[in-house]
Amino acid sequence: HERRVYFAFAEILAEAKRFDDAAQVLTDMPNSDSEAHYWALLGYCLEGMEQFEKAESHIQKALLLSPEFPLALNVKGVLAYQKGDETGARRLFERAAEVGSDYGEPYTNLGIMEWDRDNRQGAIGFLEKGFLLSPTVTDMITNYHSGLLALAEYDRGGRCFSEACRLHPDHKRLRYLLIDLLARQGKYSEAMAEIQEAIVRFRLDDGLALAAMAVRDRLGPKAIADFAENETVSLCMIVKNEEKDLGKCLNNMTSVVDEII
Repeated sequence: HERRVYFAFAEILAEAKRFDDAAQVLTDMPNSDSEAHYWALLGYCLEGMEQFEKAESHIQKALLLSPEFPLALNVKGVLAYQKGDETGARRLFERAAEVGSDYGEPYTNLGIMEWDRDNRQGAIGFLEKGFLLSPTVTDMITNYHSGLLALAEYDRGGRCFSEACRLHPDHKRLRYLLIDLLARQGKYSEAMAEIQEAIVRFRLDDGLALAAMAVRDRLGPKAIADFAENETVSLCMIVKNEEKDLGKCLNNMTSVVDEII
């Protein structure tokens, strides 16, 4: 009977574009039809399923219960934009952003509108704001990263993605896109450090292995420089059946040794 669990599960499914499943979770939720959150989230799912008339009806119910509910205002803006009402959509997105201080999606929607108007610099500002407020939401991540690539704003994006990874260290997509941005800037040492951290956190997969090899080719092997004047330390290890721990061990040692064998 704890409705917050239903809401959380439905939001996870909706973010994954599983709108049918999310709507079913909401339908199964007990004692819910008196909450604006219920009608707004159900309207969001129906809009994603392209059932626009039903979505609009549910959004109206949400706004009757709570006229300033950010999600409802944002979805109403999306529906307005689809009808060609750009002025109304912009007003609704701006209002949703104003009342939802930690809600990124309306900023991303404003960014998409500006991009369609060829105001690329204005658009990237909105897309960045949406990403910073909701850095784990797939659409916010994808739209911002695509904008950065189109404008070649790699350094700007690298700073934002780095901060997002610091706040959400176990988010795989954030770290992979940070690696991409660092490599595009030629910051191969920083990219390699992130790759090594990713290997420890997420285990090695084919895509990460290819990225690692490409960056390592740029850097060359970790070795003692010929001109080293101070005392140096080499790490030599013989290991067996340590796949689970080897990556973490090596990653922890890179800052204190001069070469690894």
